[in-house]
Amino acid sequence: MIKIDNVSKVYTAGETEFYALKDISVTVEKGEYVAVLGSSGSGKSTLMHIMGLLDKPSKGSVYFENSLVTTLSDNKLSELRNKRIGFVFQQFNLINRLTVYENVVLPYFYSKESKFNIRQKALKLLQDLQIREKEQKYPNQLSGGQQQRVAIARALIMEPDYILADEPTGNLDSKTGKEIVSILESLNKKGKTLIIVTHDRSLANRARRKIVLQDGRLVS
Repeated sequence: MIKIDNVSKVYTAGETEFYALKDISVTVEKGEYVAVLGSSGSGKSTLMHIMGLLDKPSKGSVYFENSLVTTLSDNKLSELRNKRIGFVFQQFNLINRLTVYENVVLPYFYSKESKFNIRQKALKLLQDLQIREKEQKYPNQLSGGQQQRVAIARALIMEPDYILADEPTGNLDSKTGKEIVSILESLNKKGKTLIIVTHDRSLANRARRKIVLQDGRLVS
């Protein structure tokens, strides 16, 4: 469960304050499929960053599985994110100087798990995502859809319970976008909590629940 309680996020420029989020309270239960919907500038990506423990609110509380995490150190938050939350972004965020395989296993950089086990996990994910043959390719040698599949494999390599996807189809053609959404939805059917951030209402309508933001406020 991820619970956001009366959260605001404020940015300052000189003496001017800008509220990216204003008094947001929302809960996502484990196993849910939720869409965060809003136009550009509505605060949806800021909300995802807070829900995904990538950022801290200016005020309010964040709970992760009934534990208050707002006051945790950056190192503790990083450890929690790495083990429990997988991220998929619109820009893929792959490292071009690393191969597909190296990108996928990157979350294990500081792990003490055996290289054999890590490799077996990675190859199975690549096989499941139909890009096993791309293992030694580099991101700039792949199509957009293939790059997003690599990003999904990287998000899943630590076997997280929560998948947060920020505009996961934004840089893809409609056919490839549907394929990526189907992959994410299949993960939800296997028990993963799925939170998709989007401005696309047709994509949001596929979720079982919508969180709608406008100008940093919760509309519905």
